[in-house]
Order: sequence, then structure tokens, then C-alpha cells
Amino acid sequence: MITIRNNRYSKVAAERIALIGASRMPGEGYKLERSRMNKSVWKVTRPESKGGGFYRVQLANERGGMKENCTCPFFRENGTCKHVLQVRAEAEAVEFCAALATA
Repeated sequence: MITIRNNRYSKVAAERIALIGASRMPGEGYKLERSRMNKSVWKVTRPESKGGGFYRVQLANERGGMKENCTCPFFRENGTCKHVLQVRAEAEAVEFCAALATA
């Protein structure tokens, strides 16, 4: 059961919704681009069928853990979203491949 309080999902519900959404993104035609100027910033472009446009996602390692941000409304209301989860997975894959290449 998903509970909504003050137009927000509980933290657990929001994370579940975001995870389900992130797992569907590759098949739905979303594109991820890493900024050349700032490697912690990614652009998530929505497919035309979803209205086009894009969201800006930023991941940054800071003392105390990872700081995440996305410009989508779901993130503003719930503190997580499918865009952040998908970019996090992509960033981990890029770093893993880079580590393999230098090994």
C-alpha cells in the first residue's frame, strides 16, 4: 500500500516508484548525456512521446555521502526520482568501465 501525505509519497513508496520507473526508462527511449564541462551533471532527455524536453540531474560526492538533485517535479516533492536512479546506475557503469580500461 502506498500512502500519500501532503501530496508526497512516503520515502519507501517514492523509492519504489522511482525504481520501477528507472527500470522502464531504457525501453521508453530516454537518453542520458554527461556534461563535458562538469562531469557530475547529466542531462536526461525525454522521448518525444513523453513531451520532449529534458531534466538536469546532478550527482556529487560530499562529506557524509552522495548528494543528488534533479529538476523534475517528482524529485522536488519526494527527494528521489527515476532520473536520479538511472543516472546513478549509468555513472557507476562508466566508472567501472574506466577502471577496467586502466587495469
